[in-house]
Amino acid sequence: MFRFCAISNLNGEVKFSHYFESVLCAVTNLEREVVQECLNTGDKQGVIKRSDCLAVFKREGILCVVIGAVPSANVNIASDLLHCFTFILTNHLKNKTEMQTVHNKEVIHNILTQMVRGSVLETRISHIPALHDFQMQGGSEY
Repeated sequence: MFRFCAISNLNGEVKFSHYFESVLCAVTNLEREVVQECLNTGDKQGVIKRSDCLAVFKREGILCVVIGAVPSANVNIASDLLHCFTFILTNHLKNKTEMQTVHNKEVIHNILTQMVRGSVLETRISHIPALHDFQMQGGSEY
C-alpha cells in the first residue's frame, strides 16, 4: 500500500528516503517529482492525487515530509501515518535540530519499519520499540 516516505528541505533536496517496497528507478524518480509537486503547491499540508501515486505531505519548519502510496490507497490511512510520524519527529526527537533529526537515519528507518508492518499501521507511540530504545539511550549516539 505505502510506497515511500521522503523528507526534503524546502529547496526540494531529498534528505531522507524510506521505501516500503523494493526500490526501482521509477520509484526514486517518482519520489523526486512528488516532492517537487508538494513544495510547489505552497500549502502547509495536503494531498496530491496522481495516476501513479497518492501522496500526503506536511511541512514542519524547514522540512517537508511526504508519504507516497499506491493510487488506490485510503487517504485517511496515509494521513494517519503522516501525522503520527511527524508527531514523533517533532515531539520525541525535539532535542535535535531538524537537520540533526534527518541525519538520525537508522532511528527513522527503524521507526517507520515498526510503524508499517505489511498492511498493518501502528500509530500507538507506546508500541514503537525503536523510539523507546532511542529515548532510553538519550539519543546521544546518533
